[in-house]
Amino acid sequence: MTRRVGAANASVAAEYGVPCLADADLVLEQSRGRLQLRDTRPGAPGPIWADFPAPASDRRLRAGRGLLLARACGVRKGRPLPCVLDATAGLGHDAWALAGLGCLVTAVERDPVVSALLRDGLARARAEAPDTAARLELVHDDAVRVMTPGRFWDVVYLDPMFPDVGATALPGKEMQYFRALLPHARDDAGLLDRARACATGRVVVKRARLAPPLDPRRDADVTFEGKSVRFDVYLA
Repeated sequence: MTRRVGAANASVAAEYGVPCLADADLVLEQSRGRLQLRDTRPGAPGPIWADFPAPASDRRLRAGRGLLLARACGVRKGRPLPCVLDATAGLGHDAWALAGLGCLVTAVERDPVVSALLRDGLARARAEAPDTAARLELVHDDAVRVMTPGRFWDVVYLDPMFPDVGATALPGKEMQYFRALLPHARDDAGLLDRARACATGRVVVKRARLAPPLDPRRDADVTFEGKSVRFDVYLA
């Protein structure tokens, strides 16, 4: 079911291109010096926002090249750092980690509300981590339009929304918001095809550890598996 999304007041609506609907199901608002999205329905989880130089991000950066994400993307000692297209940025956790490791990252997000949260998070991050922020470019668009013929990146990274498998437990807070904002499935197999045409080195796909491959017609060349997620790598 599509949720009504709106801004809390006219100034937020004008700045981020969201209709002014203070009584919407999901409200975009300024709070505590940040832009956040709040679900107003009874029993809903707390708000979400983009928070880049956060303790969780710092812990990931301390792992350095040993981070599973870094290994999957080919970030290795003695090798040039890859230019990465994060085609499904979400709230930018992985894009920020890769930029923190020194990669030049283009992060694409198609949803206008999530894109607004990203813009606000990056603006705040520039004061605390300007070097990392300078390596991260945000693009509000659909990744299919960005990955046009003739455009190339060393690595294309895909983190499509994990499928709803009908589990009894609720998914994490961010996933609940994303499913409310983006209720319609996309052609993830087609996205993988487009990514492979634009990657000169590899395509990296993040999946739940036990989830089927993004495209059942193709086996990954390499897989990096953690406790709850895995990264399927398709070499160019």
